[in-house]
Amino acid sequence: MAKRIILLILLITSCYKDNFHEETTISPNNPKINLWKKIYGQILNTNNEPIRFANIKFKSKTFQTDENGNFSFTDYISEDRSILIATHPDYIDGIISVKAYKDGDQRIITKLNFKNNFYTYFSEDKITIHPNNGSLIHFDENSFANEDSSIYSGAVNIHFKLCDQTNDILNNLPNDKISLKDKKDKLILGDMPYLFLEVTNKNGVPLKLVKPAHIEIQIPNNLQNLSPYILDTWHLDILDGIWKNGSKAVKKINSYQAEINQLGYIKIDNARPYAIINGQFSGITNLPYLILYLTTSNSSYQLQLNDAGYYSMKIPINEPFHLFLENKFKETLFSKSFSSLNEDVTLSEFNLSLSHSVPIKAKIADCNGAFSENNWIILRELGKVNDYIMRPESSGDINEIVKSEFTGDYVLFSSSIMQTAINKANPIFFKVAETINLTNIMTCQTKDGQTEMKLSNNQGYSQGSHFFPNNAYYYIGPDKNNGLIDVDWIDTYSPFDEVTYSLTIQLKNGEGSILNNEIRANSKGNPPIYFKFGAIEKAQIKIYDRPQFLNSIIIDINNINATDQNGKYYNINVTGIYLK
Repeated sequence: MAKRIILLILLITSCYKDNFHEETTISPNNPKINLWKKIYGQILNTNNEPIRFANIKFKSKTFQTDENGNFSFTDYISEDRSILIATHPDYIDGIISVKAYKDGDQRIITKLNFKNNFYTYFSEDKITIHPNNGSLIHFDENSFANEDSSIYSGAVNIHFKLCDQTNDILNNLPNDKISLKDKKDKLILGDMPYLFLEVTNKNGVPLKLVKPAHIEIQIPNNLQNLSPYILDTWHLDILDGIWKNGSKAVKKINSYQAEINQLGYIKIDNARPYAIINGQFSGITNLPYLILYLTTSNSSYQLQLNDAGYYSMKIPINEPFHLFLENKFKETLFSKSFSSLNEDVTLSEFNLSLSHSVPIKAKIADCNGAFSENNWIILRELGKVNDYIMRPESSGDINEIVKSEFTGDYVLFSSSIMQTAINKANPIFFKVAETINLTNIMTCQTKDGQTEMKLSNNQGYSQGSHFFPNNAYYYIGPDKNNGLIDVDWIDTYSPFDEVTYSLTIQLKNGEGSILNNEIRANSKGNPPIYFKFGAIEKAQIKIYDRPQFLNSIIIDINNINATDQNGKYYNINVTGIYLK
């Protein structure tokens, strides 16, 4: 019997340790779920430079960034909130709040401030600084004055510090009759809404604030009255001012918004805290092209959905707001109003394919560039990846279901309507969710019977990527069959002297994979000037080895330049590219 009791005690002790001391387990009473996820990203400084060999602290583990400031690890991450700490001897520690989603991994890019926490701007400009992850301070132009109240003009240095050290707070609290012990007790309970904000001129003389500034800031809230439903392995020890490992938990980080009218030590207890609204959209393939808007009576926010359709936005508590989703044609795909929120909320997944579709407009032209209203079409996603409707815009009848292949940014359409419209049986690549005028993409028969693909017979194309549907040829061939580039003037006149032209070209398939090394071309003469791609072996590449690359090639044109013998620069455009 005694042996059974000892065994039972050991078993209970083991369970207790597993649930409350091991970072990879959770309390059985905790309704929140910790998910095994990959966390990766990059640590930068305020100059957008990578911080190498920075430490990333998560629970009892420490990871280090590489030469490029990148880091990656996997662990159990809370669906509600987990905390990472980024540290480096030359920078102020960064507190990073992360959460786990059921699908996908978490990518983080955060910036650390230099130890002097020092920002230099010009008072004549609007100024926005991000003192730590998730926070910002905004000043309007001409917000600062000298001691004599005259408006200051020139360079300003902005000093910011969140009062996370006990001595900083205690030494600068307003004078009152509260004892030091009472103050410490109050701080331990999480009353820490103090920050230090100072603006000086270029000589270090403090300036006054003459216009209200706007602040949004995240403040850790340390709670002593722990609940079994609140469990995390990091908490903020106010007395030491550092994050410590332990089961006395706090995972709440309050976000505040406030208008400030003074500089120095500022208490923001009258600020409005934020709640977080989370959710996910699904059901269609081009989610990254959709914009989610959140509007209140005083402000509005927007974000672009990621590949998985997740979103997370802040909203001031106890304030009505409206959430709606739009595509690039300003069509509303989702709309929902809320009376108010007083805590974080996660909305249920919304399947867009059940009630909405995403249109893609295109205009079809004939071989001579002419078009009519009958050639307007709408390509509209039905919710399935490969089913699209093609119909005249003025008609409500569905003429054809178009078979398509989705390859990321592009959709391949094959349609008898389109084949008739462009007088050739070629499928065309359309970029998803953009209006496309096909007068710039034509298929014509040349006199010798060879098919010539020409981009923009009138409008010039400068730097950027240009797309060519072309299934007539397997190779961008060598020697005389190399592609030609026709260059003409943007300027209203041409120089009499010989001009030197130069540009770079890179060939890609329809998915964007590079097919050849970058080709640098140059020539001399007067317009029109024709460049050859050059007899480069790597240019002899089959356009399609796989079906999804069929009928498409991308040509990147960059570094276009034209100068005469005196060094004068002339604006030019590429007016035609021929694949022969």
